[in-house]
Amino acid sequence: MPEDETLNGDYEMITYRYFKASDKDRRMRWKGGSGRIAVGGETIHTTTDNDTGTLLHAGQALVVYKTHFKLSSS
Repeated sequence: MPEDETLNGDYEMITYRYFKASDKDRRMRWKGGSGRIAVGGETIHTTTDNDTGTLLHAGQALVVYKTHFKLSSS
């Protein structure tokens, strides 16, 4: 499984995962719940759906906790 995207660029239920930085921009999406995402010194609480996606710029790593999450380059 790639360490910089979710499997096949699809949603996964993630308990805890570190995604390494990539040399390309990626898009983060998630389903609302009680989880959180740590990126760039900030914490995002994933209480509402994010279907349109948030851009994660090249060179950024992130940690995902208890979130139905999707990370892909498209």
